[in-house]
Amino acid sequence: MTLIPVSIIAQRTLAALAACVLLACGGRDEALVSVRYADIPQLPRNLLTVMLSDGARPRVLGPDEIGAPGRSGREFATRRKGELYVSFRFAASGVILSAGEATVPLRSDWRYGFDIRVDSTNPTRLCFGCIGARAFPLAAAYQRTARDSVWLIWGGNYIRNPVIY
Repeated sequence: MTLIPVSIIAQRTLAALAACVLLACGGRDEALVSVRYADIPQLPRNLLTVMLSDGARPRVLGPDEIGAPGRSGREFATRRKGELYVSFRFAASGVILSAGEATVPLRSDWRYGFDIRVDSTNPTRLCFGCIGARAFPLAAAYQRTARDSVWLIWGGNYIRNPVIY
């Protein structure tokens, strides 16, 4: 049996501990956002434009960067302080069918998710983790029922230690 000097064991242990601490703390300084849209036949995804702005980097999202129910969209890093502005617009042949916006505070170690959906009632009634929602008018020709609106719903969770719902 070969004995390993205590100093080598201590160095390896400290290195392993340092790696664990760095991995555990790595997400603390991140801030992320993603967007999803629940398509309906009357309002296909190709009519949707989404814009995100954290005050430093405005982005216009393409259809492939917007997720769907059960499939997250592309995540974008944001600043960790300030405000995040999110807007959407559905347009066909230059006519705006619906448009809306929301502004939320940015923070470290936080992942925002925004959902865009058409509904005749507030879809957050059964939502865990929802922080806010706003309804916006939808052109009558694109409604499934006379009460349909386009809802912008947002929620968030910690990145490093997320709350499990």
